[in-house]
Amino acid sequence: SGLVRNLGFFVIRIAMSHGSCDAPRPGDTEVSAEWISNVLRENKIIGAEESVREAVVTDLKGNRGLTGAISKLVLTYAGDCAGPTSMILKMTTEGNRKSDSAREGMFYQNFQEEFSAYLPQVLYSHADMSERTSVILMSNLKETNKGTDVNFLFGNQIWGVPDGAVDDSYPDQLAVLEEMFLAAAEWNAKYWNDESLKQQKWLKSVPWYNGEDQQRWEHAIQRSKDAWIKCKSKLDAGEGSFTMNEKLRKIIDLSFDNSSWEALQDHLQSTDVPFTLCHGDFHAANMFFNKEKPHLRIYDWSEIGLWEPCADLGQTVISDIRPSVWLDEDVKILRKYWEKLIELGVSADEFPFEKCLEGYQRAPIERWIWVFCILFNYGLPDCATQYFHDQLLAFVEKHGGDREFYVLKPVVALS
Repeated sequence: SGLVRNLGFFVIRIAMSHGSCDAPRPGDTEVSAEWISNVLRENKIIGAEESVREAVVTDLKGNRGLTGAISKLVLTYAGDCAGPTSMILKMTTEGNRKSDSAREGMFYQNFQEEFSAYLPQVLYSHADMSERTSVILMSNLKETNKGTDVNFLFGNQIWGVPDGAVDDSYPDQLAVLEEMFLAAAEWNAKYWNDESLKQQKWLKSVPWYNGEDQQRWEHAIQRSKDAWIKCKSKLDAGEGSFTMNEKLRKIIDLSFDNSSWEALQDHLQSTDVPFTLCHGDFHAANMFFNKEKPHLRIYDWSEIGLWEPCADLGQTVISDIRPSVWLDEDVKILRKYWEKLIELGVSADEFPFEKCLEGYQRAPIERWIWVFCILFNYGLPDCATQYFHDQLLAFVEKHGGDREFYVLKPVVALS
């Protein structure tokens, strides 16, 4: 089709005013057909004389994002046209402007070219740090590529896999996991201990690496702790069908007790702990598997920032993959990730595999304890809570050793 033939990795940045042919902005419920036409023409997807007659905004089923409204634009054309029949629009909602709401738009504006092999085709990206807004228009992968969501390949947690979403032509789960790890190694190696990134204050965690924004970090920790306290009250009252493992309960209690801004700073300022550019929300529901190479397309970069790399890797193992699949296999894949880092220039002396393994066995649990507790604020059904509990517990049992607690560090600042 015209889309597959012509659509490249272009980002069109158009100043946002508010006329009939302007880009949408937070609060808008309609998208200008003239604006869409201009964007498609600029990218040479449609001809100079072709145009979109109507762009209808529809809900995107299954959207579970917290950072913005994700919609599908259904396009109809004036006359015959081989352009796309749909696009994906993601933008900040009027009532949910956070201090980091512009981050994903900033990512596409600053890193889109370097990450193009792993991204959907982005046609337009706008970010306004002062207004705390972003607007992103991208191709609909399910229209332009033959493939499926990666979370369907892993079983989609407890939510079920739609009929026809997966067939025998896809690789097995461990092969997909390996591809995910090796993809992360590409950008992890490129930005390994890159001090210049600490000047990019829009990146997540940069203020914390610079010793700033203590109150916001402490607020995020407290929100998770408060949610955990509510959870324990319900458990002690015998409410619901969720069963809590006592060992994990004690670990979580002690983890909150031993976490502090000072402990975070000690960790971030340690020269023994590497940092790099990390996705920050690296799990299968944020990925699409294309049957043609390159296989992976990764989206939802709203948590992009600096961190130690193995937190991303273990996050998706805990989130998405049953222990029966990854037990005794994940460390083998981790070694391939490490070997890729070394091949791409990371020093094996400064980052031996033993240090990589230590980070993998610790950092994902630090992230997931915070996530697991904050989820109690979102009304998940007990079966979902039990799933995430069991996934986290399995990782702790396999990789936690004799550790009695974890010093919590990574958070999502939900304000």
